[in-house]
Amino acid sequence: MKGPVFESVYRDKLWRIELSEYNGQKRLSIWPHYQHLKTGELRPCGGGWQQASGCIVPVERVEELAAALSAMAEHLRVGGQLAA
Repeated sequence: MKGPVFESVYRDKLWRIELSEYNGQKRLSIWPHYQHLKTGELRPCGGGWQQASGCIVPVERVEELAAALSAMAEHLRVGGQLAA
């Protein structure tokens, strides 16, 4: 799977959910991006791991995250906050 699977703008950043790889390990990245002023390309916001503004989910826990999001959506649907 290549590229983001979900994008949402919040404040002045584009948040992306995508599969990524670091040091040979696949992971799910939830990370804000900004548009570079000179090149116009989207770049992840950073500052090093200690100042990281995103979230990394190990691939072993992706199904657990999907189940949690589905349960949350169902709760909102039952409460009338989402269309059925």
